[in-house]
Amino acid sequence: MSFTKRLAFVTFVCFALWAISTLNRAQSQSDDEREGERPRIYLHYDYMGYSSGQDACSTDNQCTALGSGHAGERCIGPAVLPSAPHSCAFACTTDAQCTARGRGHVGDRCIAERCQHTHDPEVIAPGAIEEVVDSFARQGIDLIIDAR
Repeated sequence: MSFTKRLAFVTFVCFALWAISTLNRAQSQSDDEREGERPRIYLHYDYMGYSSGQDACSTDNQCTALGSGHAGERCIGPAVLPSAPHSCAFACTTDAQCTARGRGHVGDRCIAERCQHTHDPEVIAPGAIEEVVDSFARQGIDLIIDAR
């Protein structure tokens, strides 16, 4: 699992644990404390903006060995570890070349002649955050999101 995927997973797990503890506190309040007030969860989420690959390499073969999501990548990106001179990257001239690489590359952009990836939920799945907010609202919980 790449560093980016591990970071996204850890971030999600931390949010889930925080949300559970917030709900437990809201549920443990007395009826007098809760009367007329819906529980609120305030969420500040952060995501990885556009960046090039984070997989260190010394040869092109190391990039293609990472799996089908890395097809066509070459060892041409900037160094991400002191032990390797480069990182895996997909050379491009247009955004369409990046997004044509498959489902895992939705929203990728061609920046500085390399495909760059983002985990911005509104780029990957527009409307998904509002769906989550609506889902909480149906359970009687106000989810207030700060994406700054």
